[in-house]
Amino acid sequence: MSNGVEGLPPNGSGPLLMEEEKEEARQYTLSLWWVENRARLKTIGLVSFGVVDGLLLLFALWTFTDSFLVSYGRERDAVVAMATRGQDDLYAFSRGTAGNPIAFTGTTVIAEGDGRYDFYTLATNPNGDWYGEFDYFFRSSAGETPRQRGFILPGEEKPLLALAVVAAAAPQRADAVIENMAWRRVDKHLTGDFSRWSADRLRLPVSDVAFSSDLMVDSKTIGRVTFTVKNDTAYGYYDPAFVILLKRGTTVVGANRTTLSSLPSGVSQEVAVNWFGPIPSASQTEVIPEINIFDPSIYMPAAQ
Repeated sequence: MSNGVEGLPPNGSGPLLMEEEKEEARQYTLSLWWVENRARLKTIGLVSFGVVDGLLLLFALWTFTDSFLVSYGRERDAVVAMATRGQDDLYAFSRGTAGNPIAFTGTTVIAEGDGRYDFYTLATNPNGDWYGEFDYFFRSSAGETPRQRGFILPGEEKPLLALAVVAAAAPQRADAVIENMAWRRVDKHLTGDFSRWSADRLRLPVSDVAFSSDLMVDSKTIGRVTFTVKNDTAYGYYDPAFVILLKRGTTVVGANRTTLSSLPSGVSQEVAVNWFGPIPSASQTEVIPEINIFDPSIYMPAAQ
C-alpha cells in the first residue's frame, strides 16, 4: 500500500532533480568544448589580429605613398589654388573696408621773402569711421619739402602746412604727397557715438582773434595775431597746436602754426604769434585747433 502517486517519490522532488541534472550536463558539455577547442580559438584570434594589423600597415603605406609620390603634385596645386583664392578674397575684403584716400583742394605757395616760402593745402578725410596717420611733404619745381608727420580725424577737413621752406626760385606746380598712410577704424565699443565723443574732447572755443600789421620790433614792422583759447573739456592736453590762416576773402594769403606747452582743463590762455617777413593784407583771421584725440600721450593726468 503506498501513500504517493505511482511512479513519483513520496516527497515530490523528482522534477527538480531532473532540471539540475540537465544544467550540469550543459555546463559539462560547454567545458568540454572549450577544452577541446581552446588552442584552435587562440590560433584563430592571433591570425585575425595579424590580418587586421597587416591591413592597417598596408593602408598606412599606401597613404604615405599616395600623399608624397602619387598625388603630391596635384594636391600641392590644389592647396596653392585655395590659398590664392583666399588671398584674393582677403584683398578684396580689405580694399572694400579700408579708408578712402584723402582728398586735397589745391596747393598754395606763399612767398615770405628772403627766398623762403610757405606751402598750404586743405586735406579732407571722406571717411566717417576711419582716422589716418601719415607722413607728408610738398613736391614742386623747387624740389621736395622736408617730411612731416600728420594725422586726420574722421570726416575732418584740415590744413597741411610746410613753413619757411628755402628755395632758390619760386616753386611752381606744387602738390601735396602722402606716404606711409595708416588707416585705423574707430572702435565704437570704446567711443560710442563718435560725434559726441569727439565733441567732448574738442570743445576749445577761440575768441578775441585779432591781426595787427603795424607792430614795431627793433625798428622793423611785423605782424601779430592774438587770440584767446579756452579748454572747455574735461581733459588737459600736452602740446596742443593751432594753425593760423590769414585770408583775403576765401583766398589764403598767410599761414602759420603755434604750439602751447600745455592747456589744462577749464583754463583760458591768451596767445600771441608774431608774423615776420612781408605782411599780407588780410580781411579774415582763422585759428584752427590741431589735436589728435586718438593719441593717448597728449592727455594730461587728471588732477588729484
